[in-house]
Amino acid sequence: MSFYILPEAKRLSIPANFDLDKLIEDYPPDFKFTKDFFYYLAHPIHEVCLWNDKIRDSEYVPLSATKLQSLNHDYYRMHLDYLIKYGVLKEDTRYQPKNYCKGFKLLPPYSESEVRHIEITDKKLVKKFTKWNNTSEDTKEKYTHLYNSFIDKRLVIDREAAIQYSKLVYEMDSDNGLENAMKKHNLRLIKIDKFHNNNRGFKQDKWGRIHTNLTGMDRALRNFISYDGNRIVEIDMPNSQPLLSILPLMENYPNININHFHYNHNTNTIMLVDSDDIADDLEIYKYIGLVLNAKLYAYLIDKFNELEQGVYFNSEDSDEVKKQAVKDMVFGTFFSKNDKYFNGKETLHKLFPWVFSAFEKVKAWQHNKLAVTLQGIEAEIVLDTACENIALAYPEKKLWTIHDSISCIEGNEDIVKEYLREAIKQRIGLVPPLKTKIWCPENLDNRMAA
Repeated sequence: MSFYILPEAKRLSIPANFDLDKLIEDYPPDFKFTKDFFYYLAHPIHEVCLWNDKIRDSEYVPLSATKLQSLNHDYYRMHLDYLIKYGVLKEDTRYQPKNYCKGFKLLPPYSESEVRHIEITDKKLVKKFTKWNNTSEDTKEKYTHLYNSFIDKRLVIDREAAIQYSKLVYEMDSDNGLENAMKKHNLRLIKIDKFHNNNRGFKQDKWGRIHTNLTGMDRALRNFISYDGNRIVEIDMPNSQPLLSILPLMENYPNININHFHYNHNTNTIMLVDSDDIADDLEIYKYIGLVLNAKLYAYLIDKFNELEQGVYFNSEDSDEVKKQAVKDMVFGTFFSKNDKYFNGKETLHKLFPWVFSAFEKVKAWQHNKLAVTLQGIEAEIVLDTACENIALAYPEKKLWTIHDSISCIEGNEDIVKEYLREAIKQRIGLVPPLKTKIWCPENLDNRMAA
């Protein structure tokens, strides 16, 4: 899910080469116009197509006439027609069903420009934008501790270093012929600007996850975020979705018992206890053991190298490329419709037929049922148990969540680990080794770090 942060009350993102003053001087509008509304019309087309996964690769961006009317009732269409007439926008004139939002797109050279940010002054627009916020009062009240940590102005991003990093990535992407390199660069610039200017959303979706600027931030860009001069440490559950899938799996096979596993301190791994009553379910126990030891993806990489060599990735590909390939396959099983084909599906079912058939049973009547279930378990563990208990015991500690992870100021990670382990143990029964990562520019390639 992409999380779109609405415009901060006075700040919009537009193409850097959109010279509205010159356009108006050359072609004076023959109606009562508002410069800031012209800017706003360029803003959602330029920005929404970057944030929204479904729209990003579409040619046209749908704009709600109802919402535009609420901003400029009498003249919104005249503003649109003006920008269309003078080559800024193009409207999708193909037939659309009733109540379908009309589509618009920016034309070159505006569609190919780097983004810039402006502040508007129209009081009516500012007032209405203020009402369109991304902070849910219910969520804020429910998770006060997390909300206060997130809006704390001491949580900052090194704006200049992050922008320089984005430019370097853009140059490399362009040199490599990557499609939409400018769009990706602009989206990074928008995320950086919003975080820097404290335009921070805080909402919980209906499945339990909290969405903020951090959850929508590129992993690389988080390395430029710090708190009051201190580095931030992220602690997360490795292979979290497969880990959480143990619970619905065991619900489908009630004879599976997590107590057949124990933690071996000598090898620092979770071992399967020898027992005669597990022989018939060895495949399921094997899957659970791989997940508990955070080795599922490594196992799948080896198997795909053996069974499907060169089909989905090559032996010379990086570990990251291989891991992403098998991760996409597993997520395809978790989240797609049962009848949808995706790479590696048949091989996954050959390796773990009972496991993946159980997941398909969960999705039989509702294809997103498994995804919803996993996200609900995740929110229960991270938000409602671990973070809640930390906040009660250490109300002064700052916490930030990114779905399956909890971040804190460097030096507090042992506390977070203790409570996150306990929350996982309460819900699942055993705890895999947790991953720890410090946010700092040194994590980036030397060629990229600012």
